[in-house]
Amino acid sequence: MPQLVWSETEDRVSREMFARRCSFTEIANELGTKTRSAVAGRMKRAGLRQNPVIPMVKRVRLRTVEERNRDNAARRMVRELNNDKRAARAVAIWEAPPLAPVNAAHVSLIDLAADGCKFPFGKSDYKFCNASRIADTPYCQAHARLVYTKPRPW
Repeated sequence: MPQLVWSETEDRVSREMFARRCSFTEIANELGTKTRSAVAGRMKRAGLRQNPVIPMVKRVRLRTVEERNRDNAARRMVRELNNDKRAARAVAIWEAPPLAPVNAAHVSLIDLAADGCKFPFGKSDYKFCNASRIADTPYCQAHARLVYTKPRPW
C-alpha cells in the first residue's frame, strides 16, 4: 500500500519532474511509493496544473461603415414596406362604408369555414362569427373595424 505522507525528498523530486513537464505516471514511477492518482492530487493541491488553461479569444470581424449602412438601409426599407402594408390595410377597412354587425349564427372552431371571420364570442366555450372575411385579415368588415385602429393622419 502506498504511503500517505509525502517526505520532503518526494515532494522536491515530484515538483522538479513536474517543472520538466513529466507526466504523473512518470513521476509516480520515479518515486516508486506513490500512485499516479496520488501524484496528480498532490500537484493539484499544490496549485500546479499540468496543462495551464489558455483563455480563448473570440475573433470578431468588425463590420465596415459601408456594411453597417447597407444593413441599416435594408432594415429601414423592410420596416417601411411593412408599415405601408399595415397602413393600406387600415385605410381599406376604414374607408369602406360601415356595415351593420353580422347576425350570423356563431359556430365552433371545428365548424368554422376556411374563409370565415375568426372573431371570437364567449368566455370559455368560444364561438366564432363565420361571416365572409375581407382580404388579408382574419375578420369580416364589421369586426375588422373593432379590432384595427383608425389610421392617423400624418
